Amino acid sequence: MDNRVDYNGLNTAVKVAETGSFVRAAEQLRLPVSTVSARVQALERHLRVRLFHRSTRRVRLTEAGQLFFERARAGSEAFDDAIEAATRLSERPHGLLRVVAPALFARHVLPRLLPRFLDKYPDLTLSFECTNVLPDLVECGADVGIGVGPTRWAAYVRRPLFSFSQAVYASPQFVARWGNPAKPEDLAALPLLSVGTQPTVSWALVDGSNQRSIEARARVSANDVSAVHGLALSGIGAALLPEQLCEEDLGRGTLVKLLESWGTQPLAVSAYYPRRMLEPGKVKVFLDYLKEWYAKPKGL
Repeated sequence: MDNRVDYNGLNTAVKVAETGSFVRAAEQLRLPVSTVSARVQALERHLRVRLFHRSTRRVRLTEAGQLFFERARAGSEAFDDAIEAATRLSERPHGLLRVVAPALFARHVLPRLLPRFLDKYPDLTLSFECTNVLPDLVECGADVGIGVGPTRWAAYVRRPLFSFSQAVYASPQFVARWGNPAKPEDLAALPLLSVGTQPTVSWALVDGSNQRSIEARARVSANDVSAVHGLALSGIGAALLPEQLCEEDLGRGTLVKLLESWGTQPLAVSAYYPRRMLEPGKVKVFLDYLKEWYAKPKGL
């Protein structure tokens, strides 16, 4: 048997295996489903082995397919990296960059980040999916994800970007009605706002070496930081919010910081992308620019 394998067929089969779907593979490769299917069938004929179990609902690797995929993916990624390394110096980043990011990032960072970035890289177009839970990037076809804290996708490359701290904020009207707590334990007696889907508050506050845990029932909860920020401005509760998000509110006097010296430990914001030897050029320039931009004082 001729051991030379068509790279297009190999890359297509790897994409089908990664996504678990001929349709999703076709979408990510920007090919007709019929072309994807034909390439995989041609590869199976060449290898004289079936790589996938196919059904109307799902696609699964056969035993032979699993063995082939484990080795073929490394070869496919190495080939892509070789192309990337060879062209990176001579080509400007171009094409579509798909980014998954929290809604807070999209609302408060993108309007200030993107204008100069797009001027600098006119051949790039960007697509953002806003979600507070980092999905499987391969399955959703994203190039890079932005996430806070640890991710369940340990197979991804993690690149730290920046960090931020949080503190407890409330409106002046709230303080006038409920008073300003003297110590962290006093928070439990106040109407509190929670970021999440559960009506509970679980805050870990620090002041130097002092630590306090606040466990209480939330008066209102919402799974979006911007929504909770708006609720705090309305005066119905106190909320744990990113310090950078509240800087302008402090300056305008629309929010006040409770327990002035207390806050949270810094939370790490990182970028994640599928494991490869090299960052794709368009991913690298975006993350480099984001990290450099955030190092300049401006707030979240």
